[in-house]
Amino acid sequence: MNGTDCITGGYSTSQAAKKLGVSQHEVTRLIRSGLLEARKIDAGIYVVDSDSVQRRMRTSRAKGRPWDASTGWAALLLLEGVDSPGIGYHCERRLKAKMAEMSAEELVVLSRKRMQAFFYRCSPSYADDVRSGLSLSGISSPWAEGMGLVLADVSEIDGYALQSKDDIVNECFLVSDPNGGCCVRIASSLPEALQGLDAMPPTVAAADLALSVDDRERRCGLDFLERKLSEYRASGDI
Repeated sequence: MNGTDCITGGYSTSQAAKKLGVSQHEVTRLIRSGLLEARKIDAGIYVVDSDSVQRRMRTSRAKGRPWDASTGWAALLLLEGVDSPGIGYHCERRLKAKMAEMSAEELVVLSRKRMQAFFYRCSPSYADDVRSGLSLSGISSPWAEGMGLVLADVSEIDGYALQSKDDIVNECFLVSDPNGGCCVRIASSLPEALQGLDAMPPTVAAADLALSVDDRERRCGLDFLERKLSEYRASGDI
């Protein structure tokens, strides 16, 4: 078997490279840096998780470099109506100018450095314990139904860790699985206004949904953010 063969359960590095429009060397670098999920099979060949490739494709479409975490959070807080989003005056003015013309998809892609998502399998008997350790978001958000999604069943969990991720994983016996229904997010530079909440506000939940590989979840998140962007522009606070 070589790197161009079709591999059951994922992509070869050459297939992933073709989909992402990069070299096989770059795919290997993304795997080693944790930006693509993959496993090794015989002879050290990588099998790249297909959902991981789809997520990477969706976070590579916007023009320009991704914002730093603080700016990403600030953009979502501005859509929530927060007057002081935690960045400097000049940075805020530049951000508002950008938001006057950007799409929801650009917003989601450019703000992606605000967190990292880790996926696990969770036993139903520990689901409530996991939820209690998270600030709920995405499909688990109390706002999800209003965005057009049915509430998550017991196997679907999404949220930001309120304590150490390792503590949640160990205490609730979570098993790492890129296709698992339990998503534990680790925030970078989380603003004080969002710390310790039982659930993230609607714009954060929508931004997380918009990064989903599930088309319906992604569409609901993007549609909500497009409405929020339109309302924000109409308010004149640009």
